[in-house]
Amino acid sequence: MDMMDRINSGLPLMMVFIISVTYVILLYAFRSVLIPLKAVMMNVLSLGASLGIVIIVFQYGWLTGFLNITSTGYVSIIMPVTIFCIVFGISMDYEVFLISRIKEEYDRSGDNEKSTATGLQKTGRLISSAAFILLVVVGSFIFTNIEITKALGVGLFCAIFIDATLIRIIVVPALMKLLGPANWWAPRWIVGK
Repeated sequence: MDMMDRINSGLPLMMVFIISVTYVILLYAFRSVLIPLKAVMMNVLSLGASLGIVIIVFQYGWLTGFLNITSTGYVSIIMPVTIFCIVFGISMDYEVFLISRIKEEYDRSGDNEKSTATGLQKTGRLISSAAFILLVVVGSFIFTNIEITKALGVGLFCAIFIDATLIRIIVVPALMKLLGPANWWAPRWIVGK
């Protein structure tokens, strides 16, 4: 109970700190207000989906026979914290790979749509390969006989899969296209001009 109280009291502060620092670093790296906001929102989306899957499997008992899991009716408080910290860092790596390449193309051409397509084309294999390696590694956790390790494996596997396929390959490029030149807007004091 003491551990749960400490985690519950510190978790919001930890999340705000990580998200804020990430936003500020990406704000100065890409000289854009929307790019870091979109990156943080996409991470929250993939994390929410993966934690939802962990809850469905381990708390509500879906697919327990298939995964050889005994549903306990709850998810350990350590699980969301661990998944959040690991996946947030991994997802940001993918985002930085993708957006850095898109920004290089945008700085060269000034064409948002073309730079998004080129950036995705040039980083897609790298992101997919890195994600596949991580999927194999964390997927192996699912085959252990320790429930918390299985839960960690399911959560990380789902988060990486959702992030590398749906988020980085579909949603991020679609948002880049929809937002157009607004992607690259920032106040003058940030841009330095």
